[in-house]
Amino acid sequence: MKHSLSTIDIITIVLASLALIISIITVIKQFFHKKLAFNACLIQYLSMTGAFEKFYCEYSIANTGNIELVVKEVSIVPVNPPVNVDIPRITPSNIPCLLKPGQMQMTNITIPARMAQKAIRKKFKIKLNFVVVSPNGKVFYVSYRFYQIMSSVKIHGDHSN
Repeated sequence: MKHSLSTIDIITIVLASLALIISIITVIKQFFHKKLAFNACLIQYLSMTGAFEKFYCEYSIANTGNIELVVKEVSIVPVNPPVNVDIPRITPSNIPCLLKPGQMQMTNITIPARMAQKAIRKKFKIKLNFVVVSPNGKVFYVSYRFYQIMSSVKIHGDHSN
């Protein structure tokens, strides 16, 4: 007795096989594939109102991967600075911090007045470096440019621009 498969049987077998393959791939990606992903987004900044004011900015930092991350520090990095520029150390109150997968938090960063003034007067540009550490000890430097923001700020009473 010869038994042949009908078209409906073949379509059913193909769809069931495809669903099984997709399920296996999903399980592998969800439980075995470790993804490191960090994101920082500028939420707002308060520009200077006078020549000796600090530059305040608020960032949202997030772990968009599926492993825990440590945000160890944030640093200011001048781009093409003069030879003898002082690089200040900034210490946001909630950094260092541990970000669990999917976690997000706000952090306030203050750029000291002297550095902000020089950047606004276009003596050099500024980047912020977030130092992120993975669970296996790898260190990543995630940079965010301040070029466009600083170029739009005016210091009241400053006629050099």
